[in-house]
Amino acid sequence: MQPGFAENAINSALHIYPNPNTGIITLETAIAKGTYQLYDITGKTLLQGSVTSTKFTLDISTLSSGVYFISVSDADKQLYGKVVRE
Repeated sequence: MQPGFAENAINSALHIYPNPNTGIITLETAIAKGTYQLYDITGKTLLQGSVTSTKFTLDISTLSSGVYFISVSDADKQLYGKVVRE
């Protein structure tokens, strides 16, 4: 994701909950093997890693309150979601 990310690119195939949250989020998607990246509103990558299951959790408790974006991708597709950290 780059700065200027369009909110209409957020994909309903990526489920994030609880949202808003206080630190631990669960993500569910059809992508079972790929990568994820979490960005701030300027497009700066804050977290990244491997996806090895269609359901996984991320600890974002060290991040400040605010709005973040996440992308989950594999060789064929890229899904985007918005996360609100309280």
